Order: sequence, then C-alpha cells, then structure tokens
Amino acid sequence: MMITRFTPLALVLLAACSNPFAGTRATPDLPEQAECRQVARRSEEVRSVEQRWAPGQNDLMIQSERRAAEDRAFRNCLRERRLPGANGVELPRR
Repeated sequence: MMITRFTPLALVLLAACSNPFAGTRATPDLPEQAECRQVARRSEEVRSVEQRWAPGQNDLMIQSERRAAEDRAFRNCLRERRLPGANGVELPRR
C-alpha cells in the first residue's frame, strides 16, 4: 500500500531531475566546429583527466572534469581558428 501511495511522488521527482535538452544543440555544428570538437576530445587535458578515472571512484566528479576540459579545449580551438562559438554565439575577442 505504501508503494502505490508514494509512486506518483517518485515519478514527479524523477521528472523534475531530468533535462530533456541535455546534450542537444540548437543548431548543428559547422564542419570546422565539428573538427574542433574532435580535436578537443583528443586534447592532452582531456586525456589527463581520463587517465585518472577508475571505475566506481568519483565517477560524477571525473565526468564533470572531463566535460569541462573538453569544453575548454573546444573553445580554445575555436578561438585559435577565429571561428564563431557553438550555436552561433560569437566568442569574446581578446
């Protein structure tokens, strides 16, 4: 009886935690941006984070660090090639 009483609450909480737009982009990458994403995935900083990863050991923290490292490498690549940022947002000029 308690299981059925709390089932709607559990479903609402699960729905609140999900993000249907996570990992989606508003516009597809230009070929040059897609190339920068590949360069970022193979970057030294990303490989360094991946080498520290051990299954079951701070998975969320390592995944977060890897995403941040890949994002930094991607943006650096865009800046070096003077390309617009993802989704058409131009990066600040330096």
